[in-house]
Amino acid sequence: MTKVDVTSSVTPKAPALGSWFFIAGFLGLLAAFVLTIEKLHSLVNPDSGASCDFSVIVQCSANLGSEQGSVFGFPNPLIGLMAWPFVLASGFIIVNRVRISQLWWWGFLAGMLFAVGFTSWLQYQSIMVLGTLCPWCMVTWFAVIPTFVGTLVYMGRVDVFSERCRSFFDSARLYIPVVSLLWMAGIALWAQWRLDWVSLLFL
Repeated sequence: MTKVDVTSSVTPKAPALGSWFFIAGFLGLLAAFVLTIEKLHSLVNPDSGASCDFSVIVQCSANLGSEQGSVFGFPNPLIGLMAWPFVLASGFIIVNRVRISQLWWWGFLAGMLFAVGFTSWLQYQSIMVLGTLCPWCMVTWFAVIPTFVGTLVYMGRVDVFSERCRSFFDSARLYIPVVSLLWMAGIALWAQWRLDWVSLLFL
């Protein structure tokens, strides 16, 4: 088994991934910002609904006001306000091919593992427990998924895991959009099966 030297560094050569990090970082930060504003608005005006409440199914108020919306004792969107700028900065690093350590990439992957795990839990809570689909929460979900998949594949391509994995991940990079779209389609179908959101979209 090839030993991975986390103290070594690599020069990113993935402009498409860096460009996606810009897009995902912007979308995630926008969603976190809007949800934070909506949370503050609900605290000041508890009887008024959120601007992103479109129906009994597609709404933000139920999610923001729930226990799941403040898992760590503060509103979840604050996590996004802190985390997504880091993704934006990562996009800048990749596009400009700044040489960085493999340890940095391991830290980034750890953050993405937390993000995809946490959002998956929130998806379950939203669909199975709360019975709602929060529009801006879904923007976050769909920014996290391709970012996680792309990060995992990229790390394999630059030998952060092992040189033996490179050929597999070199081939896998062509399927990042497919895997991401199938993952997101699975969530949409799950929500449709559970909530019938297509029929109740504006009710």
